[in-house]
Amino acid sequence: MWPPHRYHQGQWRPAQSASATGPSSLRVVTLNTWFAEQDRAVRLRGQLAALRAARPDVIALQEVTSDLLERMVSAPWFRSEYAIPALPHLPLASHGYGVFLAVRPAVECFSWHPLDSVMGRGLLAAQLPSGTTVGTVHLESTAPFGHARRRQLAQCTEWMTSADSALLVGDFNFDDTDPDAPTLAPWVDVWTAQHPTDAGFTVDGVTNPYRRLRGDQRQRIDRVLLRDPARRWIAMSTARFGTQRLREGCHMSDHYGLEVELMRRVEIDRLPTALEVPRLDRLASVGPSGIDGVE
Repeated sequence: MWPPHRYHQGQWRPAQSASATGPSSLRVVTLNTWFAEQDRAVRLRGQLAALRAARPDVIALQEVTSDLLERMVSAPWFRSEYAIPALPHLPLASHGYGVFLAVRPAVECFSWHPLDSVMGRGLLAAQLPSGTTVGTVHLESTAPFGHARRRQLAQCTEWMTSADSALLVGDFNFDDTDPDAPTLAPWVDVWTAQHPTDAGFTVDGVTNPYRRLRGDQRQRIDRVLLRDPARRWIAMSTARFGTQRLREGCHMSDHYGLEVELMRRVEIDRLPTALEVPRLDRLASVGPSGIDGVE
């Protein structure tokens, strides 16, 4: 377990214990930032600007390198609001990059769980008050490692099932059409639940110039998975993140990320009817067997 640190009086210091009350809503952004040097300065500026503008409750990043980490933890907007795991550092994978998690509301602790991996991959998780855990992961890359991804997802599931509610986000490196794609149960894929007819490609050789160099492959390998047997959360919206062009031929990453907004069910019940009805038209309520009305 790693204590959360917040920036105070010129340095990152251990934060006070979280309050017993968890957040009433939760907005999470996940993005594989792409470790490549191509257009790097422009892309890093674009990524940080987009995250600042979005101001999510949880920032979950993959393929984070030391230069991006340094820029992020040095940014005044970031220092003023976010908690990070221990002192600024990364659990680095074998390629010199890692996953990163930052939390704006109260957080009890962070934890790091190494996966069975030849690439140094692991799960980084944040435990929030009232039994909700958010984790980010980058499962094993490339097609030959389908067996490893199945094993790694099972490990993540085992570690996170102790939480009353859990959200697992990141780069899972498999598409639903892959013959060796692991089963997602007991998780619910929030994008699929909310956009059943939208493929939601997060690597797209048609629209993303960085992917176009590798062909016209289109897949959805970045995901937001929710396990909520207590039926505490309702997914209000899910959208791709980072699809805008920074300049001609330049995007934030070779991946598109995801932005999801959840609200506690009790907060929905408190909304006036005039406000509630329009929102309910686009709700996806996740229960123990999946989305309401969807097996």
